[in-house]
Amino acid sequence: MGCCYSNPEANAYVMDCTSRATVGISNIFLGYAILRYAAKEAGCERIHADGICGKRLESGLRASSLLTVMLTVGYLATAACLPLVGTLVDYTPRRRAVGLGTAYALIFIQIIEIGVSERSWPAVAALQVEAQVVYLLHLVPHFAYIPELTRDDREAAAIQASGLGGGYGASLGMLAVLVGFGGGPVDTARLAQGLSSFALAATLPYAWHALNGDRPALQALPPGGSLLTEGFASLRRTAAATRTEYPELWKLLLGLSCWEASTSAFLNLLPTYLAVFAGMTATQIGSCLGVALVATLGGAFLSKLLLRRCSCKAVVVGALSFLCLLAFLMPLAVAGPQHKDYLYGFGFLVGLGNGVVYPAQRVLFTKLIPGGREAQMWGIYAFAGAVWVWVPPLVFTVINEVVGMRFAIWSLCALYAVGIPQGLRIDLAKAEKDVAATLDQRHYADGAGGAPPPKDAASSP
Repeated sequence: MGCCYSNPEANAYVMDCTSRATVGISNIFLGYAILRYAAKEAGCERIHADGICGKRLESGLRASSLLTVMLTVGYLATAACLPLVGTLVDYTPRRRAVGLGTAYALIFIQIIEIGVSERSWPAVAALQVEAQVVYLLHLVPHFAYIPELTRDDREAAAIQASGLGGGYGASLGMLAVLVGFGGGPVDTARLAQGLSSFALAATLPYAWHALNGDRPALQALPPGGSLLTEGFASLRRTAAATRTEYPELWKLLLGLSCWEASTSAFLNLLPTYLAVFAGMTATQIGSCLGVALVATLGGAFLSKLLLRRCSCKAVVVGALSFLCLLAFLMPLAVAGPQHKDYLYGFGFLVGLGNGVVYPAQRVLFTKLIPGGREAQMWGIYAFAGAVWVWVPPLVFTVINEVVGMRFAIWSLCALYAVGIPQGLRIDLAKAEKDVAATLDQRHYADGAGGAPPPKDAASSP
């Protein structure tokens, strides 16, 4: 069932990645429309004149800070909700039900947001925060299937590359339609929401109803335990146990909590930076991000090639160092709208780095987690990726409010500088030895457990 892999859950994974990517594109155009409405309410004639005219919204914020404040609130809410969702996935047989529920909620929100207008934009902005939370919570059951898709490291890398490639391919096609549409910002935002709603409705219900299978509860609640509190208690216990029993995995989680915050923020802050500081129109932003998407698609396949020749640790650390360097150089090279053409080159390089790092990062994590605890560990993965992700947009907002936006992008570098050294400290040989005895507890999609086959017996699709 499906077009690429014999395992239907691998096809569900790729379908989920592909359709969800359209949400990111629709958010860019919706966010631009919200920025225009906010700038108009603040009394600014143009978005990128916000810092010059000095006018603010009734809340006291600059209009250019609205999207970054929305990101900060959404990330904080997600971090608070993740332990509860992780408990449902780990302590109940409802992993697929959680995936279905968040999928339908995301579809519903995307459809409602088609109605963005001058009167409704504050409500749509609030709803967009909820969409961000639902989107990130959906990743918990989505990630829980990853270790169970295949025993073959090379096939795992291929599935990751297919998911990322499908996502960016869908995004690129959607961008081509929107850039060629030629409508105003609001009409383009509505079209973007409509296209994303259609893509989600056409794929997610099928993927989660027909392709993904049910899983039993992996753990039982302790005596006196509650689903409402066990997630937080489990996080504390798991963190302490991981630090003691799997120190190399602990190093990865520490690094991930920092660098994922910066990498996610890089993608989410870029549209605001392009619109406000560089003075780009929605069409120009779409074109710039189209360049980035082409590069990311190439980066996904470059990641697959690199993983065949280099360790996944080396690929991850190298790509992250590259992204950190780009975040440092961007404000030095771009002084304002007169240099906005340079941002197409930076967009290409940022896309290339992201295309390389995400498949490699997930393959690295999969290799380091113990068998039988996949859902729990992928819940920790999601939490680690969300725990500090609110920091860069918050710092970005503060810098923008005080001194302006040019050097606010440097807020990304601080967490890269903390996280990358943690990745360098990982001892892969020791990490694989630590989990070797647990691999027979891993539940694969074919219903069997056991360690992966010897590498000389493995084959890619």
